[in-house]
Amino acid sequence: SKLASDNIDDLRKNLKQINGTIATLGLSQASLVRSANKYTNPFVGTAFSPIELDQELDPKYQKLADDLELWHGLSRLDTILPLGAPVKKVRITSNYGTRNDPFTGKPKRHRGIDFAGKIGTELMAVAPGRVVSAGERVGYGTTVEIDHGLGFTTLYAHLSQIMVSRGDWVRPGTVVGLGGSSGRSTGPHLHYEIRYKGAPFNPTTFVKEK
Repeated sequence: SKLASDNIDDLRKNLKQINGTIATLGLSQASLVRSANKYTNPFVGTAFSPIELDQELDPKYQKLADDLELWHGLSRLDTILPLGAPVKKVRITSNYGTRNDPFTGKPKRHRGIDFAGKIGTELMAVAPGRVVSAGERVGYGTTVEIDHGLGFTTLYAHLSQIMVSRGDWVRPGTVVGLGGSSGRSTGPHLHYEIRYKGAPFNPTTFVKEK
């Protein structure tokens, strides 16, 4: 039917966009799709069960089964990856990479990006995940860290107040903290980091992809 055809076209368009996002981020599609299909949490659902097909089956049906597995993995990645901004009004005041340290004036690596904000600005989770840390860190001040699975974590720093507890599950839009200027900070803002397998990853691309 036309309705079914339109739905399939929309699905293909969405999945093509997700695939493009993965390429833009410079990540391995095959590896992430495999991991996404095995990963589970309260908001993502159960792991994907591949279709068992007879080896003598027509190759076109095997191709269909492979496509279904790929599409399912890409759909799950769209939910799992920390895409989008943790604030409603996006204004980046300091980018990822080397910059002059605001305290010493000397070049220093900035492991995240800074968003403009006032004390009390609501800071939100961008993807489902579990709070793995909520407390004080040297230099970072009051922080919240969320594990989104597949090796991705997000860190919120210099908060004035924490709104979640360690072990909590959060979904996109959950307010995890309020903006502040705690720790090594020159004024109210959000310092936001994304890490992949423990290594800092430029959050700017993730923010722009949603």
